[in-house]
Amino acid sequence: MTAVLWSSCTGPAPSCDGLDLFGQVGCYADLAVSRHDVEACSGAVHDGVRNQCYAVAAGRLDQLDACDRIEPLSPEHIELRDVCISDIALLRRNAALCGRLDTRTLQDTCLFRIYQITGETALCADIADNGLRNLCDDTQVIIK
Repeated sequence: MTAVLWSSCTGPAPSCDGLDLFGQVGCYADLAVSRHDVEACSGAVHDGVRNQCYAVAAGRLDQLDACDRIEPLSPEHIELRDVCISDIALLRRNAALCGRLDTRTLQDTCLFRIYQITGETALCADIADNGLRNLCDDTQVIIK
């Protein structure tokens, strides 16, 4: 399926709009990656397609500024933006980016995942969720 999306989007005048919404996300994201320019995502008419494209292209191109193009107009947009930033934080192993997340649970997960990759135990202190913090510290969790 990727080959079909890729070939339909790499020409000078891509035609992503005739695809279903899921197909459009892949098509516009492939176009953005092939051009190394997330601006290709702005060609999507549907807000959801455009925002998903920014998130996908950001991760594939390691471009944090693409995440900032996702306008936090709804809880879903805020969560998508947070996931996008979290993905970049993990790619870069940069825990400071986790602090930019608006969703506390995603912030904690971001810190925990970077801890898992790097082994930096100091990150544990910034995790608010007791369960994740205990896992981070290798403390046994007992649920009664």
